[in-house]
Amino acid sequence: MERKMSQLAHEDPRISTLKVSSQGQVTLSKEARQQHHLNAGETLIEISLPGCIILLPQSEVMAELMLKAQVGLQKLGLSVDELKDRVAKRADGRLNERYPGVFDE
Repeated sequence: MERKMSQLAHEDPRISTLKVSSQGQVTLSKEARQQHHLNAGETLIEISLPGCIILLPQSEVMAELMLKAQVGLQKLGLSVDELKDRVAKRADGRLNERYPGVFDE
């Protein structure tokens, strides 16, 4: 199932209250967990702004980033393997510049 982060609104927006436990824990509503397919152990990204706390499912954020990366690579005409090779060559070049002769075979 592919969903985009840009779909912030949904058909039935809900506002709920959450209580913070003495250990700083909160419980999300069953509806919110089901809507975002969150199971026990899922990781959320917390963004704290003045007057606002935003929670984002990490899996959704990572899926969106991966999709954008794939689109960007396609625009450049690169495969993931080609990108990895370029990054490895650049890293090797920097190591050799920084430590001449150490990594020569």
